[in-house]
Order: sequence, then C-alpha cells, then structure tokens
Amino acid sequence: MEVVRAERFELVGRDGAVRGVLEADSEGNTSLSLRSTNGEQRVELSVTPNGNPAIVLFDYQGKLRAELSLGPDGEPALALWDDQGNKRLLTPRDDG
Repeated sequence: MEVVRAERFELVGRDGAVRGVLEADSEGNTSLSLRSTNGEQRVELSVTPNGNPAIVLFDYQGKLRAELSLGPDGEPALALWDDQGNKRLLTPRDDG
C-alpha cells in the first residue's frame, strides 16, 4: 500500500480555486476546512493538540455562526452567533 504524507493537502476545483484544506499546523492542531465556490470558509472540523475536537460553521459571508466542541473533561459546549457577531447562546453557560 502506498502512503502519501504531507503537512497540508489542498483540494481544488476545476478552476484551480481551493475548496478544501486538510492540515496539521505548527501548533499541533489538525483541521479539515471546506470552502464555498466563492472561496469563503464554511465548515471546519478540528482537533487541538490536547485532543479536544470542534466543529465550526460559517455563514455565506464567512462569519462565524456556530461551534460545537468538547472540552478537556469531555464536557460538550455549543455556541451560536448572530449575523452581527454577537454570541446568542453558549452551553454550558459561561457565567464568568
């Protein structure tokens, strides 16, 4: 079986535009990022160096809108933002 190794892979469309990126960055994060046809990032699936996973969703303008993640203790968190960038929901609630 042949193995291909790299720190970064780019998926491009027929027009050569980057539509997806799979990478392991210099800080130890691993991520898969998918972009729309106009180049805006829409989805990111990532794992931090300490193993915490997250799924992040961006709107059609590339603005952060939702994040589902697990903390170091395995506690799930969900955060939602409106189109102005205001956080509208955070679970569990961040009271600090």
